[in-house]
Amino acid sequence: MATTTTTKKATTATKAPAKKATTAASAEEKGFTLKIIVKLYGNALGTHSVYITGNLAKLGDWNAAKAKAMKSDNMENFTLSVTGIKKGTEVAFKVLKDLNWESVEKGMYGEDLENHVITVNGATQIEVGVSNWAY
Repeated sequence: MATTTTTKKATTATKAPAKKATTAASAEEKGFTLKIIVKLYGNALGTHSVYITGNLAKLGDWNAAKAKAMKSDNMENFTLSVTGIKKGTEVAFKVLKDLNWESVEKGMYGEDLENHVITVNGATQIEVGVSNWAY
């Protein structure tokens, strides 16, 4: 009986680390969260709605009409959390004032801006500032 007890203990000890590995793998399979924070400055202040569109289906696949609305509690800082992003995914996006490209973010002097780009390798946060909109 002492031998049987020892065998059971060894089996139990072997299974415990396997469960931890499975849990870590399943967390990665579910994907990670990207939190986008947009801070408004200058001419962009006073905007009531802000949207994000980008290269993922969860961001509207660059279709402004399908852009995702951001949340705000003070009309200066807007947030959007995108869940289920696989590790190593490059996310590109733009900020819009309305659900059309005529309201895309612009630079301080009205110039066009490059896409915001970030690679998700875990829970990720990016903060961008917007000071102007196209009109």
